Amino acid sequence: MSDCSENKNPLVRNGTSQGQRALAKLSPTSVEIVDKATEDWMVWAGKFSDHIRYTALNNAPVGTMKPFFSANVSAQLALVASYPPEKLSKYIREVLVRIETKDTALKQEFTTLFDIIFSYFTLVDRLFKTTRADTEYNSILLYHIQAKLLPLEARTFAYYKASLEGTPAQRLIVESTPTDLDIFHEALNGHEDFIASGLSDLEEKRYPATSDFDTYYSAISSDSTIFGGLSGFKNRIKYIAQHNFFTSILDEISASATFITKHSQKYLGKYLTDWPDHQPNYALYLTWLQLLDDTKAHVNELTGRHLDFYYKNVLRLRPLDQSPDTAFLVSELNKVTSYYALKDDTSFMGPKDEDGNSITYESIRETVLNKASIKHLAALYYGGEDDTIGSQINKGRLFASPIINSADGLGEELPKEVISWHPFHTKTYANAALSDINMPRAEIGFAIASHYLRLKEGLRQITLTLTLSRSIILDAAEYKAYITTEKEWLALDTITTEHPNGALSKMQFKLTVPADKDPVVAYNQEVHLGSLTATEPVLKIILEHQDTVEFKYDILSSATLYNIALKVSVGEIAGAYNENGIKNLELHNDASPLNPSKPFHPWGAEPTIGNSFIIGSDEIFYKKGAKLQLNFKWKDLPEDDASIDFDNYEGVWWYPVPYNSNNSVSGAGIPQVEILKLSKNRWEQVKADEPVFSASSGSPIINEVGFVLNLSTNDHRELFLAKDKAWKSYAADVNKGFIKLKLNHDFGHRDYYNALQSYFKLNYSYHTAPIYPYQPTLDSFSISYEASCNLLMYTTSANTFTERPLAFFHIGPFGDSEQHRVLQKSTPKLVSKLIRSATGAFKAQGSLFIGLEHLLPGDTQSVLFQVQEGSEDPLLDKPDAHLKWEYLTAHNVWKTFDDDGVGDNTSGLIESGIINFIIPKDASLVHTAFENNLIWIRCSVQEAPDAVAKIIGIHPNAVAVKRAIPEDTEYESMLTAAGEIKKLQEPDARIKKIEQPYSSFDGKPTEGDEAFYLRASERLRHKDRAITIWDIERLVLQAFPEIYKAKCLNHTKIEGSLSEGDLVYNEIAPGHIVVITIPNLANRNDIDPLKPYTKKSTLKAIKDFLGERTSCQVTLHTAQPDFEEVKVKCTITLRDDFPDVNYYKEVIQHDIMNFLSPWAFSSDTDLNFGGRIHQSVLIDFIEELPYVDFLTDFELMHLTSDGTTTKVDEAIASTGRSILVSVPALEHQLTVLLNEPEELLEINCFDE
Repeated sequence: MSDCSENKNPLVRNGTSQGQRALAKLSPTSVEIVDKATEDWMVWAGKFSDHIRYTALNNAPVGTMKPFFSANVSAQLALVASYPPEKLSKYIREVLVRIETKDTALKQEFTTLFDIIFSYFTLVDRLFKTTRADTEYNSILLYHIQAKLLPLEARTFAYYKASLEGTPAQRLIVESTPTDLDIFHEALNGHEDFIASGLSDLEEKRYPATSDFDTYYSAISSDSTIFGGLSGFKNRIKYIAQHNFFTSILDEISASATFITKHSQKYLGKYLTDWPDHQPNYALYLTWLQLLDDTKAHVNELTGRHLDFYYKNVLRLRPLDQSPDTAFLVSELNKVTSYYALKDDTSFMGPKDEDGNSITYESIRETVLNKASIKHLAALYYGGEDDTIGSQINKGRLFASPIINSADGLGEELPKEVISWHPFHTKTYANAALSDINMPRAEIGFAIASHYLRLKEGLRQITLTLTLSRSIILDAAEYKAYITTEKEWLALDTITTEHPNGALSKMQFKLTVPADKDPVVAYNQEVHLGSLTATEPVLKIILEHQDTVEFKYDILSSATLYNIALKVSVGEIAGAYNENGIKNLELHNDASPLNPSKPFHPWGAEPTIGNSFIIGSDEIFYKKGAKLQLNFKWKDLPEDDASIDFDNYEGVWWYPVPYNSNNSVSGAGIPQVEILKLSKNRWEQVKADEPVFSASSGSPIINEVGFVLNLSTNDHRELFLAKDKAWKSYAADVNKGFIKLKLNHDFGHRDYYNALQSYFKLNYSYHTAPIYPYQPTLDSFSISYEASCNLLMYTTSANTFTERPLAFFHIGPFGDSEQHRVLQKSTPKLVSKLIRSATGAFKAQGSLFIGLEHLLPGDTQSVLFQVQEGSEDPLLDKPDAHLKWEYLTAHNVWKTFDDDGVGDNTSGLIESGIINFIIPKDASLVHTAFENNLIWIRCSVQEAPDAVAKIIGIHPNAVAVKRAIPEDTEYESMLTAAGEIKKLQEPDARIKKIEQPYSSFDGKPTEGDEAFYLRASERLRHKDRAITIWDIERLVLQAFPEIYKAKCLNHTKIEGSLSEGDLVYNEIAPGHIVVITIPNLANRNDIDPLKPYTKKSTLKAIKDFLGERTSCQVTLHTAQPDFEEVKVKCTITLRDDFPDVNYYKEVIQHDIMNFLSPWAFSSDTDLNFGGRIHQSVLIDFIEELPYVDFLTDFELMHLTSDGTTTKVDEAIASTGRSILVSVPALEHQLTVLLNEPEELLEINCFDE
């Protein structure tokens, strides 16, 4: 910033406001030929009649005519009503000043003060007696006398008596002398006359305890304490004239005169028009006065006619013509009409004008109406640098409101005092700083749906590996994983994130579903909510919002997803038995189905060679490439190998039991199985000999056996079912999905029976009985398995996409959508591109989503956007082509409207208007990312979301109409209130209803005389040229009525920006001019009401406007004021009656703010440039607050716009464009304390 602090412009001015433009002399009423009001004529007649002799019937003079013109009650009221009370207060001030400053004639001046007081008492008392006939007026007057004047009388009489005490030389009051003051047009009476005549008893209210005024007066004692113990008449008079007890009497009399004057003015009209007790002669006079008003009005038009003659006839200037107002209408068709073409110039009936004629409005353009209505208004906001709140980091955070036109973004009604809402966000500001973003945080993530996730039971492990275009590091705390179960989304707590093999471009999630959790089932929209199109189980990863950690959405949304690899496993596959696999299987032997929940015989009770154990699973055999481990837990298995098979039995070797063996294949062997698969309706061998009673061939038997069956090669693909095929239990017509364990050996049960028969036939004692062979019984059987699949996200092959083993979805705040290059014609990102364009180049900081129902692709729609004009941030530069309009097509892809597809009449949502949309043919009604069966339109901004105005309402089927002005017709008002235009001039049954939701606008009646005189007067001086300061300020105020005050700084240069660090400000720069403006403060809703800024678009318009009217050698600048803040720091002790420290601290903070910036809270106070504030003034203000006892440690801080804070005794505006304002109330640093009770010291007194 250039240091030009020493270059001060010597011309110190405050600029010009709209009110300061008006010149009293331009008003025809400023100089009236006949300027007397009716009450003035009544007073004049009363005075004049005193000079007209009254003659009796015998022509003898009998007094004057005064009784006829002064005795009437209305004449008495006229005396009071026409009196200027400021005349009395001014005279009293002058007398007090003379007493204070002079030493001569002090007694006479002091006597005059008592003459004024006593004369006023007398006149009010007489007015009370005169108006007794009017009980209404009289009762109010009586109450005023009792409340305000009676308390003064005793004190006045006491001071009066004290002033008369002593010798003539010592007395302060002398004989009264005439003065030029009158009260209510009556000359002052001397104090002697007042004491002699006294006052009435005021209906026993003045002296109820005594019979007359003399007694009442005599009972009042003198009070010489008012003199302060001083001696000498000069000292005593000067002292009493400054004593508050005495001057307060004079102040009360001045205030009383003002009240009674206004009270009488209010009731005088009643006496002139509705009072039956006038004397005939006076009634005739009052009638003449009423007729005189018309003559007076006509005569006083001469000044105005003279102005008109000069401006209109001589200079040929004309008032600005009336311009028609415009209104927006919203139409609704009847049930059977789908479309209706409303032609241009279609007439609508408005209200009646001043003459009782209907006002007609005509449509501006042809509009096709349909049945469209708005069902949803949602918004998405992407946090920026300025959105950080304390330790809460909102940069990059996504906020989503499904109902943006609500208080919380979720549907809570807006407060009654809030009439508008922001289209992109809902923010709350406190003390000019962002305090909250009242929007739900967006749920953002991704999901996969796959039949591979059909995981009913067991210890289930899921490994998800993503191949991305960039490296991403995601901590476990930054996301959560969920999977679909029967009743809910199950949160998976056991999660790890890795980069396999150190490849940062790959991100791997490892998740575990414990065995005690519910089965993973297919997605059910009614249970799991959302809008996924999945029919399989779903695993979703949702980003977590953490206050103190930057949200990772921006990184994830920029990462392209190339490949998804999914691996699932249930139980362990290591060759060792485990029970973490699947037990809910479909099992059969050759005889019947088997129940795996209890011990069973897999090949029957006494199996033979070729018996089968058939295994099926509606989970495993849908997952191509699965690798299985069959887990056998045998019940009652013999301890040694020899006992398992009767073929091993030989009895006593030297005396064997002979038997006929027809069944054995070989002797001395452990039975093994052949494994077959059911493929294409036939059993095909997978393995020839597989031990099921030992870990491997030749090893000892064990009761827990697990062996691996690898079905991952392509030659086993026919075993597995297609994902969309329904599972069928084992039957003759089933052609896949099962494996079979076929016995290659028997267990010798038939040989056992043969041997047993032989044993019974033998009688040798040395023969032993044959041992019954083992009945194979499974105590438990389960299958552990693992399976994997992957999906290339960048392939364009339709066949590959159709046969995809998994589906990838974006999880969004308003819905979910499947993503693939085949669908969206581009490789998807890891998470939704809600804030990005299809190419990724455009990043929206704010988006408004409009869901329209009953609208079809190819339709047109005219939508009214009613905005709260002026509610945008005035400090933001609105970018060119600020708004981007898009529509939703198939597969949830946003497309930009063609240039002729959007007709924006709102200047980018900064003024109310209609936006016309042509819905393209490729717009889709089928969506999942947003509600289905709607046409969705998105309005987004890449930057400066606060550069658009807040919205009051959005209405489809809108029509703009303009008032039709008949020839030779002038309207007094060009404003039609909301709801006045209701129907067509020629009714049409196809239109069910017409509404006018808002008042009309932009209409101007013919320019009024005062505005015309002002404009013409200024025009004659500046001649539409911006040369002098006077010219520039008034040109701006005339052309821009929204500007309240303009200040032109001559020879001043301002360039650059303080925020950018290149501000140049120089008040001695010949050839440069700076225009500083302050907007109209009425109905503003600025973020910081203490700093009213003008819209930048208005500043640009002012610069362009003046540039056309100033010299080419002048460099013109327009700029905002420089608001310099003033801050108070002190310690305050409260009075004992105000013990709530926290409450009164905030009250005092607001009191200080209101004192320093009163214009922000009251329309009666002007906002001024420059200025100075001394700390003594602030100290006095704070100490005078009723709840403050005293303050200490006071400091006054001056905060300039460059961030400098200076402790000062007096804060002085540093530049010609500076305005001193308070900091926000809560930023005043106050330490508020309670009064501590005084500690009394104990004193011991004793005699020595």
